[in-house]
Amino acid sequence: MAANNSVNLIGRLVRDPEMRVTQNANEVVSFCIAVENGYGDSKRTAFINCVAWRKTAVFIEKYFCKGNMIAVQGILDTREYTEKNGYKRTVTEVTVDSASFCGGQTPKPPADNEPYVPPEIVDDEDLRF
Repeated sequence: MAANNSVNLIGRLVRDPEMRVTQNANEVVSFCIAVENGYGDSKRTAFINCVAWRKTAVFIEKYFCKGNMIAVQGILDTREYTEKNGYKRTVTEVTVDSASFCGGQTPKPPADNEPYVPPEIVDDEDLRF
């Protein structure tokens, strides 16, 4: 039996997406979405960390902001890193392959009159690619 790793989620952005650029000039955006499960008294909310790369990252950063509804498709991924104090940490997140508008609030309009400010540079060693 072949393994299948596929994630499809619909939720609202908990905060504005955070765009960065790697030393190799790859755009990467991190964001968190709130996904509701159940109904009535058994309703609960899961907060899912997501990351998107390159064109998908640019699309999300340009058109989505806190509170917007978003639909994402991707894979569930884990990565490990060591904090500066030496503690090892494991992160589970969705690596987003595609994203789309999904009702709710109007998407963030593009700011044509604002100058482009390049995002911060991050160390490639912290990335899984």
